[in-house]
Amino acid sequence: FLIMFMIGTDTFLISPMIPTLQDLYGVPTGMSGWMMGSYTLGAAVFALIAGPLSDGLDRKKVMLLGLLGFAVSTALCGIASDFWMMCLFRLLAGISAAFAAPQVWASIQTLLPAEKKGKAMGLAYAGLAVSQAFGVPIGSWLAAERWSLPFFAIGALSLLLAGAAFFILPS
Repeated sequence: FLIMFMIGTDTFLISPMIPTLQDLYGVPTGMSGWMMGSYTLGAAVFALIAGPLSDGLDRKKVMLLGLLGFAVSTALCGIASDFWMMCLFRLLAGISAAFAAPQVWASIQTLLPAEKKGKAMGLAYAGLAVSQAFGVPIGSWLAAERWSLPFFAIGALSLLLAGAAFFILPS
């Protein structure tokens, strides 16, 4: 739930922030969508690679590396000094999410008995839904204080989540 909540919040958070970031970076409306598009492009392309690649690896390690990359690249968005740097950090966050998220779904199948899989899948999916219902509004509220705060918050919380996953999840 928490991993999917953080990834979902980061995925959708940029949308309400586009006008602010567009003004900050001085980019026209026609270009500003790349701040969201770079994330989703990285996530889409690398999901096709990360899923099959991780099938022969330790899912916990792949998830942790993806989550660490996600935490760092998302936090770096908070210090992006120009539009192209923001797009680069968003791309890296999407790529990292593509390594972490599939491991959530695969781990449910691997670690849980059949009678608990449906509930766990529903809980993980709820993390995505709740991220849109609460994560994005909370992120927008933080951005009203300072545009970089949501990126730092998601990065820091994802880093803590990676630490918890290291100790809680089995290999």
